[in-house]
Amino acid sequence: MVRRGIRQAGVVLAVVAAMVLVVSPMVAVAASVQAYAVWTVQGANPSWNGTTAVANVAGLPAATFTTNSLTPEVVGGASNWLGPSTPFGEVFGSSQNKQYLSVANTTSQAPSTTTLTFASPTPLQVAGSGWGFALGDVDADTVRVTATAVGGGALTAAQLGWQSSFNYCNVSPKPGGCPVGVSTDEPVWDPSTQTLVGNGSDTGGAAGWFRPTVAVETLTLEFTRLTGFPNFQLWIAAAGDLQVAGTVVQSIDGTVTGPVAGAEVALLDGQGDPVTVAGVPLTATTGPDGTYVFDGLTPRADYQVQVVRDTDTVTVDADASAGSVEGLTVVFNQVTPTTTTTSTSTSTTTTSTTIPTTTTTVPATTTTVNPAPTTPTTAAPPRPATSIVPAGANHRSGLPATGAGLGGLLAVGVPMVATGATLVATARRRHRSN
Repeated sequence: MVRRGIRQAGVVLAVVAAMVLVVSPMVAVAASVQAYAVWTVQGANPSWNGTTAVANVAGLPAATFTTNSLTPEVVGGASNWLGPSTPFGEVFGSSQNKQYLSVANTTSQAPSTTTLTFASPTPLQVAGSGWGFALGDVDADTVRVTATAVGGGALTAAQLGWQSSFNYCNVSPKPGGCPVGVSTDEPVWDPSTQTLVGNGSDTGGAAGWFRPTVAVETLTLEFTRLTGFPNFQLWIAAAGDLQVAGTVVQSIDGTVTGPVAGAEVALLDGQGDPVTVAGVPLTATTGPDGTYVFDGLTPRADYQVQVVRDTDTVTVDADASAGSVEGLTVVFNQVTPTTTTTSTSTSTTTTSTTIPTTTTTVPATTTTVNPAPTTPTTAAPPRPATSIVPAGANHRSGLPATGAGLGGLLAVGVPMVATGATLVATARRRHRSN
């Protein structure tokens, strides 16, 4: 999916943000970044809530949680920890001096329920990169594990990603909170009920761990006492050794013209929110060759790389669910607009109207008017001018029905010409007797 923020720079040049996605095979990157979650808890018995987040590994979202456990406690990990040689520690490193959450039963020794809700889907798993959780001190108790995927569907036992049981006291150096001697107690995973079952006796160091194979939205742990006054321990950790890298370039009309140096690049999750490390959004600035890189990432299918250049923004999907992504090239394509010239042609059409010549015959005393008539020696009082085209006189000739249609009245002695025809004007003169 590509989302583009586009702004026009003016009416002459339109800048269109575009992208080209190129993904190369997974390559080796730097050593894995490993970290454990930190916790907060607040409330009063039997209603508590809190937060948890792995601060230094990109891609594992923070979570909130609720629990009705009696007096849940955030423990610092100085006495009980998962050593580097434990199965969990081999992937996520030692938890010595790293926090975990201690949970017990609720009122009247009844089972307690602790539910974590992640802010966004959890990452997937690729070799040593991903996330997991471990349940410790599961001996005189049981812990039933359920989870929901994105959208609310329940995870199967296989999707919960059960790994193995182990005893974190049977290592060297041994945690100070472990009993003297060799500790071999380990809980048993029952996939049919999705329950980690202790052996019923209070021992030390009995643990098991999980790496869910699908993105998780909620994780619920139901703790049940078997004997005594037990509690269980919850660690969450993540490891990131993947990277998303590429180049930002400029092109004009589809032809790459060179790299874009100094562009701001941000890594987002599938919801468009910044991916953070220790609470700080993960960003980069392209170098002189236009390159950028984000490393220490956990596997996710919904990373997004967002590039801001001047007033333009391009967001490109980056699927790192199966490994690192390199060669993710973002192209800012400058498109030169085509100038269209509109020619306006004015055509003048002359309509020629032929008006028939009308000749009025008068008695022999009528004188035909010439263009330059001669004025008589003795001027007689003139008669009123005779209309050449009286109203209604020329319907069959094509002339207007009113005499004013050809300019009104024609005075005697004034020539009159119409297009396509000759008008002959006649007048009568009164003879004077001498």
